[in-house]
Amino acid sequence: MNLLALRTLFTTFSGRYDLVVDTVDYANNGADFFIQGGQKLLESLVVTPKSQARSLKLVEQSEATVNLTNCQAVQEVWARARTAMTSGTLTVGQRYEIVARSIEDFVADGAADDVVGTQFTATGATVTLTTLDSVVRIDYDLDEEGYLMNPVDRTDLEVELGEDQSLVEEGEPFYYAVNVDRDIDVVESDPTVRGIVFGPPANGYYTFTIVGIFRFTLLDGDTDSNYWTDEHAVLLLYASLYTLESFYRNTAGMRDWMNAITTILFGVEADKVEEEIHNIDQMRG
Repeated sequence: MNLLALRTLFTTFSGRYDLVVDTVDYANNGADFFIQGGQKLLESLVVTPKSQARSLKLVEQSEATVNLTNCQAVQEVWARARTAMTSGTLTVGQRYEIVARSIEDFVADGAADDVVGTQFTATGATVTLTTLDSVVRIDYDLDEEGYLMNPVDRTDLEVELGEDQSLVEEGEPFYYAVNVDRDIDVVESDPTVRGIVFGPPANGYYTFTIVGIFRFTLLDGDTDSNYWTDEHAVLLLYASLYTLESFYRNTAGMRDWMNAITTILFGVEADKVEEEIHNIDQMRG
Protein backbone atom coordinates (compact mmCIF):
# COMPACT_ATOMS: atom_id res chain seq x y z
CA MET A 1 0.00 0.00 0.00
CA ASN A 2 1.20 3.52 -0.73
CA LEU A 3 0.32 6.88 0.77
CA LEU A 4 -2.43 7.59 -1.75
CA ALA A 5 -4.23 4.33 -0.95
CA LEU A 6 -3.87 4.98 2.79
CA ARG A 7 -5.08 8.57 2.42
CA THR A 8 -8.13 7.31 0.53
CA LEU A 9 -8.99 4.87 3.34
CA PHE A 10 -8.34 7.50 6.01
CA THR A 11 -10.70 9.93 4.29
CA THR A 12 -13.39 7.30 3.82
CA PHE A 13 -13.30 6.02 7.42
CA SER A 14 -13.07 9.47 8.99
CA GLY A 15 -15.63 11.11 6.74
CA ARG A 16 -13.33 14.13 6.55
CA TYR A 17 -13.54 14.72 2.81
CA ASP A 18 -12.39 18.28 3.38
CA LEU A 19 -8.92 16.84 4.04
CA VAL A 20 -8.56 15.87 0.36
CA VAL A 21 -9.00 18.04 -2.71
CA ASP A 22 -11.66 15.79 -4.21
CA THR A 23 -12.82 12.18 -4.20
CA VAL A 24 -11.46 11.50 -7.67
CA ASP A 25 -7.72 11.81 -7.10
CA TYR A 26 -7.81 12.11 -3.29
CA ALA A 27 -4.99 14.67 -3.42
CA ASN A 28 -3.82 15.82 -0.02
CA ASN A 29 -5.52 18.80 1.57
CA GLY A 30 -4.51 18.15 5.18
CA ALA A 31 -4.98 14.39 5.55
CA ASP A 32 -1.24 13.70 5.42
CA PHE A 33 -0.72 15.74 8.58
CA PHE A 34 -2.72 13.17 10.56
CA ILE A 35 -1.15 10.20 8.76
CA GLN A 36 2.34 11.46 9.55
CA GLY A 37 1.22 12.10 13.12
CA GLY A 38 0.00 8.53 13.32
CA GLN A 39 3.38 7.20 12.20
CA LYS A 40 5.19 9.31 14.79
CA LEU A 41 2.80 7.98 17.44
CA LEU A 42 3.53 4.37 16.54
CA GLU A 43 7.28 4.91 16.61
CA SER A 44 6.97 6.43 20.08
CA LEU A 45 5.09 3.35 21.28
CA VAL A 46 7.03 0.41 19.88
CA VAL A 47 10.41 -0.70 18.56
CA THR A 48 9.68 -2.99 15.64
CA PRO A 49 11.81 -5.87 14.29
CA LYS A 50 12.79 -3.47 11.48
CA SER A 51 13.56 -0.42 13.64
CA GLN A 52 17.21 -1.37 14.06
CA ALA A 53 19.32 -0.17 11.15
CA ARG A 54 22.83 0.96 10.31
CA SER A 55 24.06 4.24 8.90
CA LEU A 56 27.32 4.38 6.92
CA LYS A 57 29.20 7.63 7.48
CA LEU A 58 32.50 8.76 6.02
CA VAL A 59 34.74 10.62 8.47
CA GLU A 60 37.57 12.73 7.11
CA GLN A 61 40.81 13.90 8.69
CA SER A 62 40.40 16.25 11.69
CA GLU A 63 36.64 15.59 11.96
CA ALA A 64 35.27 14.71 15.41
CA THR A 65 31.48 14.70 15.01
CA VAL A 66 28.86 12.83 13.02
CA ASN A 67 25.21 13.83 12.64
CA LEU A 68 22.47 11.25 12.07
CA THR A 69 19.10 11.53 10.41
CA ASN A 70 15.96 9.95 11.92
CA CYS A 71 17.96 8.25 14.67
CA GLN A 72 16.22 7.55 17.97
CA ALA A 73 19.09 5.77 19.74
CA VAL A 74 22.73 4.92 19.01
CA GLN A 75 23.65 1.35 20.02
CA GLU A 76 27.08 0.62 18.48
CA VAL A 77 29.71 2.40 16.45
CA TRP A 78 32.21 0.45 14.35
CA ALA A 79 35.20 2.13 12.69
CA ARG A 80 37.27 1.06 9.69
CA ALA A 81 40.32 2.94 8.41
CA ARG A 82 40.10 3.87 4.73
CA THR A 83 42.23 5.42 2.00
CA ALA A 84 41.01 7.39 -0.97
CA MET A 85 40.92 5.42 -4.23
CA THR A 86 43.06 7.39 -6.68
CA SER A 87 43.59 4.82 -9.42
CA GLY A 88 41.70 2.04 -11.16
CA THR A 89 37.92 1.87 -11.51
CA LEU A 90 34.90 1.30 -9.30
CA THR A 91 33.49 -2.12 -8.45
CA VAL A 92 29.85 -2.60 -9.38
CA GLY A 93 27.68 -3.12 -6.30
CA GLN A 94 30.01 -1.42 -3.83
CA ARG A 95 29.08 1.87 -2.15
CA TYR A 96 31.27 4.95 -2.35
CA GLU A 97 31.43 8.63 -1.43
CA ILE A 98 32.94 11.19 -3.79
CA VAL A 99 35.84 13.00 -2.09
CA ALA A 100 37.36 14.80 -5.09
CA ARG A 101 35.94 15.61 -8.51
CA SER A 102 37.43 17.37 -11.53
CA ILE A 103 36.24 16.10 -14.90
CA GLU A 104 35.03 12.52 -14.52
CA ASP A 105 31.29 11.74 -14.74
CA PHE A 106 30.34 9.74 -11.64
CA VAL A 107 26.69 9.92 -12.71
CA ALA A 108 27.51 7.43 -15.45
CA ASP A 109 28.52 4.95 -12.74
CA GLY A 110 25.43 5.39 -10.57
CA ALA A 111 25.85 8.67 -8.65
CA ALA A 112 22.93 11.09 -8.44
CA ASP A 113 25.32 13.96 -9.22
CA ASP A 114 29.03 14.79 -9.38
CA VAL A 115 29.15 16.71 -6.10
CA VAL A 116 31.78 15.96 -3.45
CA GLY A 117 30.03 14.25 -0.55
CA THR A 118 27.52 12.32 -2.69
CA GLN A 119 27.18 8.67 -1.72
CA PHE A 120 26.20 6.09 -4.32
CA THR A 121 26.24 2.41 -5.16
CA ALA A 122 28.27 1.79 -8.30
CA THR A 123 26.29 0.52 -11.27
CA GLY A 124 29.17 0.83 -13.70
CA ALA A 125 32.96 1.08 -13.91
CA THR A 126 33.62 3.74 -16.54
CA VAL A 127 35.22 6.39 -14.31
CA THR A 128 39.02 6.46 -14.27
CA LEU A 129 40.03 7.32 -10.72
CA THR A 130 42.83 9.83 -10.08
CA THR A 131 43.83 12.15 -7.24
CA LEU A 132 41.52 14.73 -8.82
CA ASP A 133 38.60 12.31 -9.27
CA SER A 134 38.62 10.02 -6.25
CA VAL A 135 36.25 8.19 -3.95
CA VAL A 136 36.33 6.35 -0.64
CA ARG A 137 34.52 3.07 -0.23
CA ILE A 138 32.06 3.28 2.67
CA ASP A 139 30.51 -0.17 2.75
CA TYR A 140 32.48 -3.26 3.76
CA ASP A 141 32.79 -7.01 3.51
CA LEU A 142 31.92 -9.09 6.56
CA ASP A 143 35.50 -10.38 6.83
CA GLU A 144 36.94 -6.88 6.61
CA GLU A 145 38.87 -5.64 9.63
CA GLY A 146 37.13 -3.12 11.86
CA TYR A 147 36.91 -2.28 15.55
CA LEU A 148 34.12 -1.47 17.99
CA MET A 149 34.42 2.00 19.48
CA ASN A 150 33.86 2.47 23.22
CA PRO A 151 30.86 4.51 24.37
CA VAL A 152 31.32 7.00 27.23
CA ASP A 153 29.39 9.88 28.74
CA ARG A 154 29.96 13.21 27.04
CA THR A 155 31.63 14.64 30.15
CA ASP A 156 33.97 11.62 30.36
CA LEU A 157 35.14 11.69 26.76
CA GLU A 158 38.38 13.58 27.38
CA VAL A 159 39.03 11.71 30.64
CA GLU A 160 38.98 8.36 28.83
CA LEU A 161 41.59 9.37 26.28
CA GLY A 162 45.13 8.19 26.93
CA GLU A 163 48.05 10.38 27.93
CA ASP A 164 49.12 10.85 24.31
CA GLN A 165 45.57 11.55 23.10
CA SER A 166 43.22 14.54 23.31
CA LEU A 167 40.19 16.07 21.67
CA VAL A 168 42.59 18.30 19.72
CA GLU A 169 45.38 16.01 18.53
CA GLU A 170 44.41 13.73 15.64
CA GLY A 171 44.63 9.98 16.02
CA GLU A 172 42.71 6.74 15.64
CA PRO A 173 39.13 7.40 16.85
CA PHE A 174 38.42 5.17 19.81
CA TYR A 175 35.83 6.69 22.18
CA TYR A 176 32.48 8.25 21.33
CA ALA A 177 29.63 9.93 23.16
CA VAL A 178 26.14 11.01 22.15
CA ASN A 179 26.51 14.63 21.12
CA VAL A 180 24.27 17.64 21.69
CA ASP A 181 23.46 18.69 18.13
CA ARG A 182 20.41 20.92 18.62
CA ASP A 183 20.60 24.67 19.04
CA ILE A 184 18.36 27.71 18.71
CA ASP A 185 18.63 27.60 14.92
CA VAL A 186 17.25 24.05 14.71
CA VAL A 187 13.51 23.78 14.11
CA GLU A 188 11.33 20.97 15.38
CA SER A 189 10.92 19.54 11.88
CA ASP A 190 14.68 19.00 11.60
CA PRO A 191 15.11 15.20 11.24
CA THR A 192 18.61 15.25 12.77
CA VAL A 193 17.84 14.06 16.28
CA ARG A 194 21.05 12.31 17.21
CA GLY A 195 24.74 12.74 16.69
CA ILE A 196 28.02 11.54 18.14
CA VAL A 197 31.24 13.24 19.11
CA PHE A 198 34.38 11.13 19.17
CA GLY A 199 38.03 11.26 20.07
CA PRO A 200 40.70 11.54 19.09
CA PRO A 201 39.73 13.48 15.94
CA ALA A 202 40.30 11.36 12.83
CA ASN A 203 43.84 11.22 11.46
CA GLY A 204 42.59 10.17 8.03
CA TYR A 205 39.56 8.63 6.34
CA TYR A 206 37.37 6.26 8.39
CA THR A 207 34.08 4.56 7.67
CA PHE A 208 31.78 4.61 10.69
CA THR A 209 29.04 2.00 10.81
CA ILE A 210 26.51 3.34 13.30
CA VAL A 211 23.99 0.76 14.48
CA GLY A 212 20.90 1.99 16.28
CA ILE A 213 17.16 2.55 16.29
CA PHE A 214 16.04 4.66 13.34
CA ARG A 215 12.66 6.10 12.45
CA PHE A 216 11.18 5.20 9.09
CA THR A 217 10.99 7.97 6.50
CA LEU A 218 7.75 9.90 6.75
CA LEU A 219 5.28 9.38 3.91
CA ASP A 220 5.15 12.45 1.69
CA GLY A 221 4.48 11.63 -1.97
CA ASP A 222 1.46 9.70 -3.25
CA THR A 223 3.57 6.70 -4.26
CA ASP A 224 5.61 6.64 -1.04
CA SER A 225 5.57 3.52 1.13
CA ASN A 226 7.52 2.36 4.17
CA TYR A 227 7.53 -0.40 6.77
CA TRP A 228 4.19 0.67 8.22
CA THR A 229 2.31 0.72 4.91
CA ASP A 230 3.94 -2.51 3.74
CA GLU A 231 3.60 -4.55 6.93
CA HIS A 232 0.99 -2.85 9.14
CA ALA A 233 -1.19 -0.60 7.02
CA VAL A 234 -4.24 -1.17 9.25
CA LEU A 235 -2.22 -0.22 12.31
CA LEU A 236 -1.07 3.02 10.67
CA LEU A 237 -4.66 3.76 9.65
CA TYR A 238 -5.80 3.27 13.26
CA ALA A 239 -3.02 5.55 14.52
CA SER A 240 -3.95 8.21 11.97
CA LEU A 241 -7.59 8.09 13.07
CA TYR A 242 -6.48 8.26 16.72
CA THR A 243 -4.51 11.41 15.93
CA LEU A 244 -7.56 12.94 14.28
CA GLU A 245 -9.73 12.12 17.32
CA SER A 246 -7.21 13.86 19.58
CA PHE A 247 -7.90 17.11 17.73
CA TYR A 248 -11.61 16.64 18.41
CA ARG A 249 -10.65 16.12 22.09
CA ASN A 250 -12.87 13.06 21.93
CA THR A 251 -11.48 10.95 24.79
CA ALA A 252 -13.87 8.07 24.18
CA GLY A 253 -12.91 7.87 20.52
CA MET A 254 -9.23 8.13 21.37
CA ARG A 255 -9.57 5.33 23.90
CA ASP A 256 -11.30 3.05 21.39
CA TRP A 257 -8.66 3.63 18.74
CA MET A 258 -5.85 3.16 21.26
CA ASN A 259 -7.33 -0.16 22.35
CA ALA A 260 -7.30 -1.28 18.73
CA ILE A 261 -3.72 -0.03 18.30
CA THR A 262 -2.35 -1.74 21.41
CA THR A 263 -3.99 -5.04 20.44
CA ILE A 264 -2.03 -5.12 17.19
CA LEU A 265 1.13 -3.71 18.80
CA PHE A 266 1.14 -6.65 21.19
CA GLY A 267 1.70 -8.95 18.21
CA VAL A 268 4.43 -6.70 16.78
CA GLU A 269 6.26 -6.68 20.12
CA ALA A 270 5.80 -10.44 20.50
CA ASP A 271 7.51 -11.01 17.14
CA LYS A 272 10.49 -8.94 18.24
CA VAL A 273 10.74 -10.69 21.62
CA GLU A 274 10.59 -14.11 19.97
CA GLU A 275 13.42 -13.10 17.66
CA GLU A 276 15.54 -11.87 20.58
CA ILE A 277 15.03 -14.91 22.85
CA HIS A 278 15.18 -17.62 20.18
CA ASN A 279 18.77 -18.61 20.97
CA ILE A 280 18.51 -18.17 24.74
CA ASP A 281 18.24 -21.62 26.31
CA GLN A 282 19.15 -20.92 29.94
CA MET A 283 18.57 -18.33 32.63
CA ARG A 284 21.33 -16.59 34.48
CA GLY A 285 21.13 -16.67 38.27
